[in-house]
Amino acid sequence: MTDDTEESRPQRGGRPPSKKRGKFAFRVTADLREKLEASAEASGRPVSEEIEARLEASYRDPEIVHRTSERAIRDTVFSVLEDQYRDFGGYDGYKISKWFGKSFSERLKEANDAYPDSTVPWYRDERKIAYLNEKINPIAKIIIESYVNGRRQEDLTLEELAWRLNIPTFGQSQEQIRQRIIHFIQQNPNGENSPELL
Repeated sequence: MTDDTEESRPQRGGRPPSKKRGKFAFRVTADLREKLEASAEASGRPVSEEIEARLEASYRDPEIVHRTSERAIRDTVFSVLEDQYRDFGGYDGYKISKWFGKSFSERLKEANDAYPDSTVPWYRDERKIAYLNEKINPIAKIIIESYVNGRRQEDLTLEELAWRLNIPTFGQSQEQIRQRIIHFIQQNPNGENSPELL
């Protein structure tokens, strides 16, 4: 009786077996098969060894898989955000639309609560439309003003930032002001003694 494991058969090339090996069959897509064959050819290994090496690497260093997954998720999120920004005409349009959408939803709920007897959708109910027009116009103005103030806060000049931190700047160069702000932040790492910047 003969043992038909790889250890008992003569080697035909490839790496010598370090452990008893068995067969493991599974299905792959045509695309994945082509990729594996190309990788195997590039590495000079048979396809089965290429598959085995890739599987071993995934167990040997799960951090690689984790980092790759995180990168894929991050790239997907950025891609979706870029699409959304483009759909809204850019970052500013996206942010204002988001704020406006939330405010509109809240006012629509108020309109529905104010007219519970309505039997038609809100966009067919003239009372709800009038309610929304009355409430949304002032809110749109507030949203734009709040957004503008926030953006201005993000784009503070060094002088404005120093002024808010009560740092004297008279006669100082941009570099001197920058150094004074850095020094202030280093001396107050937890924000102690610094005024609210918003």
